[in-house]
Amino acid sequence: MDPDETRPPRPRSGVQIKKEVPSDPLKTVLSRIRVILVEPQGPRNVGSTARAMRNFGLSRLVLVKGPSLEHPETKEMASGAQDVLAGAIVCDTLEEAVADCQFLVGTTARPRHRLETLLPHDAAPKLIDAASAGLEVGILFGREDSGLTAEEMRLCHFVISAATAEDYASLNLAQAVLLIAHEIFAASGARTITATRERGRVLDAEWRAVLIDEMLRALEKLRVVHDRTVGPYRQSLERVLTAGPIETRDARVLFALARHAQAVADPSNPGTRPPRRPPAHKILTRSSDDLPDRAPDAPPDPIELSASEGSSAPNATSSGIQSPTESP
Repeated sequence: MDPDETRPPRPRSGVQIKKEVPSDPLKTVLSRIRVILVEPQGPRNVGSTARAMRNFGLSRLVLVKGPSLEHPETKEMASGAQDVLAGAIVCDTLEEAVADCQFLVGTTARPRHRLETLLPHDAAPKLIDAASAGLEVGILFGREDSGLTAEEMRLCHFVISAATAEDYASLNLAQAVLLIAHEIFAASGARTITATRERGRVLDAEWRAVLIDEMLRALEKLRVVHDRTVGPYRQSLERVLTAGPIETRDARVLFALARHAQAVADPSNPGTRPPRRPPAHKILTRSSDDLPDRAPDAPPDPIELSASEGSSAPNATSSGIQSPTESP
């Protein structure tokens, strides 16, 4: 050895040299699951939630408003889970917190009308499967005193409700997180985790909202709905389009249907054309090999679908609602 070359330090007796550890598929999958607390009221509950998450391998905590993460009681109750608090994100609105979620579930103390309600034990495998397929998964936990609103519930693919005594069904916020986190961790250990990304690109919550608006606008222009029925029709579209993740290749057909229906009813205003290059921070599960000029999460342009099938696109300029990536 060259005398100027630095010798590597010898390990002390009984100390093993640390080897490179390959990426853990389980951690990869669990890292795609976020716990979202909607307007939590108590700093102790936030700290206890962080600790419950840390116990079962969950690391992504999101708050919609709520107490300061620097509150002494928050830090005290998060004993051993300071890393979860350090990485937590605080948002001003629920829309901001779930914008890039592709699979969203809510929690409730009681079954909700017309929403699929599962026990934690039955819901956990579905969450693991979604995360294993590369989807960004969000679990909504409501306010300590009133839970989630009906409007917030309508964003969810299904809801989770624990079996409790009939005369006292409400769980403490951190207890609810602990219960569901435990079931997720147990389900992950009982299943083969591959962290696959075989699923195609999937719409996130933000783009799903654009699709709902476009379809509702098409129904309005065709005079299928009027002022008194807009609300029920919107709720029906929300239920249909939150029944499961929507791949962009399927959304392409729905965007085309909505836009062409609007063009037929009102040629001067054919609806929103999804932007070709959304912000770089918006990422879906994978980019499309056959669309190299499009950012990974942009829904395919509906006009391209009709062009590929030999039909001509309307010559009208694009207008209608603003896309989520455009400034007012």
